[in-house]
Order: sequence, then structure tokens, then C-alpha cells
Amino acid sequence: MKIALLQGRYVTGKVRENARRLVERTLEATRAGALLCVAPELALSGPNPRDLLLTPDFVTECYTVLQDMAAELASMDQSDMTNYIVGGPALLLGAPVPNPAPLGQPVHNCAVLLHEGKVRIVSRKVLLSHHDGLQERRYFERGMHSGTLDFSGWRFAVFMAEDMSNMPDFGAGRRLNDHNPVAECMAGGADAMICLSSLFYSPKAAARQENLLAAASSFYRVPVLYVNHSGGCGARVFTGSSLAYGPDGALFARSRPFKEDTLFVNIATMKSTVAVACMDLERLWNCLVAGLKDYAADANQHSAIVGISGGMDSSLVAALAVEAFGPDNVLGLIMPSPYSSGESEADATALARNLGIQTYRIPIAALMHAYEQSLTDAFSGPPAGVTEENIQARIRGNILMAFSNKFGGLVLCTGNKSESAMGYCTLYGDAVGALAPIGDIYKTRTYALAEYCNQKYNREIIPRTVFVKAPSAELRPGQKDSDSLPPYDVLDAVLEKLIEGNMRPRDIVAQGADKATVERVVRLLFAAEFKREQMPFAIQVSDRPFGAGWHMPVNTLWED
Repeated sequence: MKIALLQGRYVTGKVRENARRLVERTLEATRAGALLCVAPELALSGPNPRDLLLTPDFVTECYTVLQDMAAELASMDQSDMTNYIVGGPALLLGAPVPNPAPLGQPVHNCAVLLHEGKVRIVSRKVLLSHHDGLQERRYFERGMHSGTLDFSGWRFAVFMAEDMSNMPDFGAGRRLNDHNPVAECMAGGADAMICLSSLFYSPKAAARQENLLAAASSFYRVPVLYVNHSGGCGARVFTGSSLAYGPDGALFARSRPFKEDTLFVNIATMKSTVAVACMDLERLWNCLVAGLKDYAADANQHSAIVGISGGMDSSLVAALAVEAFGPDNVLGLIMPSPYSSGESEADATALARNLGIQTYRIPIAALMHAYEQSLTDAFSGPPAGVTEENIQARIRGNILMAFSNKFGGLVLCTGNKSESAMGYCTLYGDAVGALAPIGDIYKTRTYALAEYCNQKYNREIIPRTVFVKAPSAELRPGQKDSDSLPPYDVLDAVLEKLIEGNMRPRDIVAQGADKATVERVVRLLFAAEFKREQMPFAIQVSDRPFGAGWHMPVNTLWED
């Protein structure tokens, strides 16, 4: 039996557009010989629709559209299709469906079969997500159990991704309860499993999911098919990489990551094509590009503005922007102050030339002087210091936003996760922007990604001098980041243990870290929470991004 997994980017809120695309792709796949097409969790509504689900008209429209899709598929001429299917092409997809019961939340997260002109609810999601800001319990009523689908001589157990996470023997981690939908469903007998997912990128998530699917297929000795969203949705980027496993737990099919792809799988013969898995840095690069491009498309923007200083962060963001939008749609602003070094300006100019982007050079010395003159009397007492440094950053932020207002284009914040963690940024200055492409990447990681950029293009895009000079905001003579922060290799090691590892400071010290450094990092991390609440959100690529995975009170210090 040939099945088509319709991996794609289904845009949140655009129900009829998603429906049109799903019908088109179902017909294409059926003409190519598929008997059953499968689309991801909440493919019709788009992933993570949030408070749209609280609007009754939205949920009602989703169900009306499901009925329209079922009728359209059933009416299709099958004369040019490889296999004639009684009742027309068949599509199994994820969608929000009204809860008919008078109690509980008004919506279920469902797997729905469209066939023979009918809308059939196959499975309701049992284990609702409670992590990373999804808040499914706010919107959905949980199903009592997963369901099965009998189709073309096969019985499929149908799950949402989280419903497979509570299998106690497969190392899925801490469970909230002992409800195991997979065991319940498989107890009734099934020839194969189908998992509808909406898994977004993180370094560990894909590996966890693959291990879980492989273990389930091997344990129950049945094929397992897994279909996922791809592309960006707000700050998230969905991995794609739909999968198929044989009954021995071996992977025999994989689709492309981050892109729309139709994966054809013959579960009777286990024949398909396994796409080559991306290496780590390639996957990260592609994730950031997809997230940037799709975020801009959803905002009806097709160009970007980047302040390029000659440093690593702005160089990397500019390179990502060119990959996402093309060089003709990226504008670089070089804004030297009296403290900017000639070397940094030369690096910024060389980067722009290597990328082929247009630039404007706008010195800010006169603007700095105007501020100084206006504030001379009021600021006559205290010595010059961080206030004047922040004014420089805010002058640049104003210029960036002025260009965006005048010519259009998204201003991209060039800050990284290390800076955001430490509050080493200026609100309404270098923290300005619509999106922070590298805001969830530690500083030390930016260098590896920049190396990958140059290798990808097989030439020097980011100048070699950018790699070797000491990081500096150049807001005062001779300034270096290390004047205010621990060395980045030391800082990032501590931050990863605090944030992603959720370790106690005392345990980090026990592993050999300097006690004073750890205490300083913890103090700065919590003191900067108010800044992170106001900063542009970052494309999420870590296991614990600020905002979605990190929820700390603004006014609390961690006392260990």
C-alpha cells in the first residue's frame, strides 16, 4: 500500500488557503499512486493557533471547510489516476474539531479522515502539550483514547506526537501520569502506526523523536509513519524530516528538512528513498534561513535592514539575510562613531562587498555631539559613562528604524543569546528590530556557524579578520566585551548549564567552574530578565529558548 506523507508549511490562520493546498497535494499524490495521503497535526488551521481557538467562528469555519474538502475530493475525476479509489482520494489530516459534549473545553485536537464525501474523526489527542508555551490545555479538551483507521485492508493506529511520549519502557523521560495511549490502542491490534506531528526544531528534539519512533516500531513489530510540519511559524521553525520505520525499528524513509516535501512510502514492500540527514551546522543554518524567510513572508515583508559594524554577530545576520532574501533585498547600514576602529569599518565594507548588498555609511558623530550639547547642563555633574554609550546605541537604533519606515524592510536585531542572557545590550538601541535571527545562539556558536557560511559558499563571505579580533561594541576607546563579561568560552559554558541544563550554581562550581564567576553570571542573568521581556523574539533553535522555554519572574534573583 502506497502512502503519501504531505509534509509542508501550513500557515496558521489561513484555513481556506491551507485547504486548497492540501486538496491540490492530495490529488497530485493520488495521481502518483498513493492510496492514502497524510498531513500533519493541525494542518488545516496551521500549527499553534492559540487564541484563534477561543473564537467560535474560527473553529466552526474549520469544520465547514473540512466538509467542503471532503465533498471536493469525492467529486474528483479519477480517470488520470493510477489507482481508482472508491469514494475518491483519501486524506488523513490534523484539524481542530468542536467538542460536542456540554462539559470541558469546546475544541478537540483531532486526526480526521476525508473520504467518500464524509468527515470522520479518527483520533482525538489524549496527552496535551504543556511545554514551550504551547498551552494546549488552555484550548483543547483531551481525548479519552487514540483511535484506529481501517483502510484498504490495513488497520492503522493513529496518534498525535505527544500521545507516543508516554511509553514507559522507551526512555521518554518523566511522565505526568501513567496513561499510555499507544498501549491501549495497540492492544486492539493494528498493522501499522501513523503519527501526526508538529515538532519544531531544537538540537535534541529530533533525536528524541527518532529514538521514540524507532523503539515503538521495534517493540510492536509494525511499521511507523510520521509526518511533520516544515518551515517557520512566528519564532518557531518546524523541522520537517517526516519519517518511516520498518517493523524492525530501522529507518527506511526520510523527507527533506525545513522544506515542503511529499514522502511516498510503500508499507507493504518497505521501499522508499531515505534523504540524507543534515549535519548539525547545516541543519542550524537551514533552520535560521527558513525561520527568517517565513517570518518575513507572514509579515508581508520581503527585505531586511541590518546594521553592520564589522563584528561577528552583524556579519552573520547579514549573511543569513542574504540567503533568505537575496542580496538585492538586504540593506546594510554602516554607522561609525568616533570610537569605531578603521579595521571594523573596513571589515563591514568588505562583508557588504562579499555579499553583494547595498550599504549606506552614516557617521553618528554629529548626532552624538547634538545630544551632548542638549544635555550638557543636566549632565554636568556625573562623569561620562554607560549613559553616553547607550545614547550611541539608541542613535543607531533610531537610524535603523527610520530606514525601515522610509523604505520598508524588517530591521534585524543582531544580538546573540550570551548578550541577551547577561543584559549586555541596550533597549531601544542595539536591541531594536522585528526579529533576532541569532538571538537563541550563544556567542561561541556564532563563530562555528560563520565558518560554515564560508564553507557553504566556498569563499570568504565573512572576512577572516572578523574571526580573529576581540569582540567589542566600540562604544568607548579601547572597549572590549571582556571588560564587562567573562570570556565567552567560560561564560557560554556556565550559561548552557544554567539554562539548558537547569543546573544549580553550586553543582556547576562542583564541576570545576570558578565560584565568583558563576555567582556573577547568575546575578546578571536574573537582573536582565526585564530586558528580555521587551526584546525582539529570537528564532528558537535551542532546547530552552528565552520566552518559550524560560519563564522566570522579572523581579526574582536565584538564591542557591
